[in-house]
Amino acid sequence: MENPKIPNSAESAGGMRGTDSSSAVDGTVPGEAGTFSLLRVFVMLVIAAIVAGASYGIWAVTNRPVGLVACTGRVLYQGKPVVGGVMTQNLDDKFDGATGTLDEEGRFTLDTNGVPGANVGRHKLMVSSFEDRGAPPRPLVPSVYTSLQTTPLVIEITADAAKNHGEFSLEGIVPEPAAAAAGEPTPDSSPSGQSSPPGPPGNPPSEPEKPPGA
Repeated sequence: MENPKIPNSAESAGGMRGTDSSSAVDGTVPGEAGTFSLLRVFVMLVIAAIVAGASYGIWAVTNRPVGLVACTGRVLYQGKPVVGGVMTQNLDDKFDGATGTLDEEGRFTLDTNGVPGANVGRHKLMVSSFEDRGAPPRPLVPSVYTSLQTTPLVIEITADAAKNHGEFSLEGIVPEPAAAAAGEPTPDSSPSGQSSPPGPPGNPPSEPEKPPGA
């Protein structure tokens, strides 16, 4: 019988050296390559999230709305204060506007839906000032100012509340009441301006009878 070949020590050493050399050339241990790749992806995702968050923060700060800003003003007509109210419409947003009340000095302070202030932008401003009687009531200022469609008044509201003040002097003529314009007499006066004597209309008052012998 032939004896099985037993590798000598040199061959065994050569085989072991071959295995060691291949491991040295690869430079990795089985299982480490996958772990390294996942770690690198995770780090990149974290960096991307940080950059995105910083970019959004900068955008939010630079583009955040200013909010409502204080705004005041005064309205005069023929040098006298106008009493009533004002209303505005933002020229950049037709659904945005503010209101205010004109006090005895013609001054107003704007608010938006009951909250003090108005949104930044250029606003058309109309004046609401009417008599308390009549249907429809007669305007106390030229009618061109009483509508947002026709008013020429514009007030600019900026982020600086110290600059948000408008002074308006209205021009034009207010129409006279209809009765006065038609020349009709008022209920308390007659056409002649004199009171009519008592008695039936059209008959002058009779003189008292004189006693006999007078």
